[in-house]
Amino acid sequence: MATPLVKYLRWGALTLGVTYGFTHNNALHKKKEQQIQREEYRHKEELIARAKAEYASLKAAQSSSSVITDPESPQFDLEKYLLSVDSSAKA
Repeated sequence: MATPLVKYLRWGALTLGVTYGFTHNNALHKKKEQQIQREEYRHKEELIARAKAEYASLKAAQSSSSVITDPESPQFDLEKYLLSVDSSAKA
């Protein structure tokens, strides 16, 4: 039979171990959740950067084509317009 002091120490150690395990588990879960949030944020930043680059390239391509698409304009050239439509359809 164990003395009351030994029983008290055993129960104290058990309680301390369970408490430590609970707090450590919570800390690990929080750390993992923060890591997942950082990964999602980094992924969104990459998507935004790619979208900005693609938008800039599209904007540059649009500004480089000096084709007038307004048929009412006096500088409208049907041949240039049809060539630009054909080249954009191929791309």
